[in-house]
Amino acid sequence: MITFEDVTVRFGDFTALPNLSLHVEEGEFFTLLGPSGCGKSTALRTLAGFTEPSSGRLLVDGRDVTALPSDRRGIGMVFQNYALFPSMSVRENIAFGLKVARRPKDDVHERVQEIAEQVALTPAQLDKGVAELSGGQQQRVAIARALVLRPRILLLDEPLSNLDAKLRGQLRIQLKELQQQFGITSIYVTHDQDEAMSMSDRIAVLDHGRIEQIGTPREIYERSATEFVCTFIGSVHRLGEQAVSRLAQMPGSPVAEGLRSYVRVERLTLQDRHRPSDGRLVVDGIVDRADYHGYFTQYSVRLGDRSVSVRVPWSATESAFTAGDEVAIGVAPEDVLQYETSGTEAGA
Repeated sequence: MITFEDVTVRFGDFTALPNLSLHVEEGEFFTLLGPSGCGKSTALRTLAGFTEPSSGRLLVDGRDVTALPSDRRGIGMVFQNYALFPSMSVRENIAFGLKVARRPKDDVHERVQEIAEQVALTPAQLDKGVAELSGGQQQRVAIARALVLRPRILLLDEPLSNLDAKLRGQLRIQLKELQQQFGITSIYVTHDQDEAMSMSDRIAVLDHGRIEQIGTPREIYERSATEFVCTFIGSVHRLGEQAVSRLAQMPGSPVAEGLRSYVRVERLTLQDRHRPSDGRLVVDGIVDRADYHGYFTQYSVRLGDRSVSVRVPWSATESAFTAGDEVAIGVAPEDVLQYETSGTEAGA
């Protein structure tokens, strides 16, 4: 449905997006994920028509919209700061686009009431000023204002970043439910990995304006295509040359020597020293610290003169370790992610 064809965006001598090409399917919740300054918001604003590309084309349903003004692209947008009008009531904010489009008064009233109910805004809240609402309620107003125009595409630029952690978690679920309810093709911009992983059908990971990988959350996490994706998503431990060599020599191991090698911290196992290794490479260590998080415990384990983090999910059948316990860390060869060397110093 949405296609970027070799889209390049420059600001003076700076190239924010060099030859970006990607395709988003109809009805998909597609996320642009990456660190600050990677070009994800620039890509969103270019699709919306707020930023003009230096070259390339933008297609919606096969139609070239590159030169179309933003109000003719059939796209709704929710901004990071919501961009609500403080002098207007909630009702007036939601109705603003309809009034600009000169919709009949009865139609405006009906559609505002309908969308307010769908995003869980009460009749009493509609007559309040936006400053009287909580952050989560303001976010729903911003979404309602975008959806009331019935766009086929919804763009969301870090809409949850100004909210506290608990509210962000609640609104992630609501946003995804609304997107599925309306069937709107959505492109979501965030630097928050948890948001991207929990909400997206597919994710594009960007770095310096270039796509490192496009895939489902599971593909991005479990089969990271590049070293950048591997180290940006989740928590990993870099394996040293000796550990890689031993893993490579295990029967049937897919591990190759001479590559930069990582394992995600929750894929490491922590066990009593004398327990069977079950086909894993086992290294002895001593627990330095145990940080309890409820559904998992994060251990810092000393291996000689270095420390390794191990994340152990809560289990009713596994005993917890404490500082000073003698343990063994296990690594399965199939859990190792490997990449071509790039000249950076070797890890532990």
